[in-house]
Amino acid sequence: SLSKARRSVALRFVDHRTAAAVRAMAEPLGFHVHARVLERSPYVPISGTFEDYEHRMSSKVRSDLARRRRRLNDEGPVRLEVVTDATAEALAEFIRLEGSGWKSGNAIEHDVRSRGFYAEVARWAARLGLLRIAFLRVGDRAVAADFSIETDGRHYLLKTGYDPDYRRFGPGKLLRHAMLQRAFAANLESYEFLGTDDPWKLEWTDLARDRLAVQAFAPSLPGRLERAAYA
Repeated sequence: SLSKARRSVALRFVDHRTAAAVRAMAEPLGFHVHARVLERSPYVPISGTFEDYEHRMSSKVRSDLARRRRRLNDEGPVRLEVVTDATAEALAEFIRLEGSGWKSGNAIEHDVRSRGFYAEVARWAARLGLLRIAFLRVGDRAVAADFSIETDGRHYLLKTGYDPDYRRFGPGKLLRHAMLQRAFAANLESYEFLGTDDPWKLEWTDLARDRLAVQAFAPSLPGRLERAAYA
């Protein structure tokens, strides 16, 4: 607790409301509170119709989506599949796609601990009805996949990947479009990209949530020294 802290108390990846609550509790006790933005995580608020949302996209993005969709449809019937069970088959298929192409250096499939972690997360989420593993398929072949959690009206994108053999069709972009359309159809509250404000995410939205690091330095000598070192 704050009253027992001799040096400092730190929280990471919290929102502004949590940071304000920490400040309100800590400053009356003599703590010096510092907050800084760690990352800005884009999100799409789900309001109105999906058609309204599409109209707010840039014409360049809309035309690119239509062109890529036409080209991919020429390869075979395109469909979206969303899996809510943590089956070995679905996990293996997702991990294969997540590890494809440019992401292979940090891929889940190359790290035993990461594979175990995501398998456990999938089982936990499936038990609670939160798991969403999405596949964009051409025929029976998955060409892009997402690993997500959906809870309290929010869809959280944790991991994504695509088949590099289909790179020219933009399968990741087409999957994103399909999942956003699904979010509107399901009347969710928001679609959360998480992570940093990468350019590919900002094609879909200009809104982002600040994720903060908050550090409260105790009024003790060790706390003042740590604050000075931090500054």
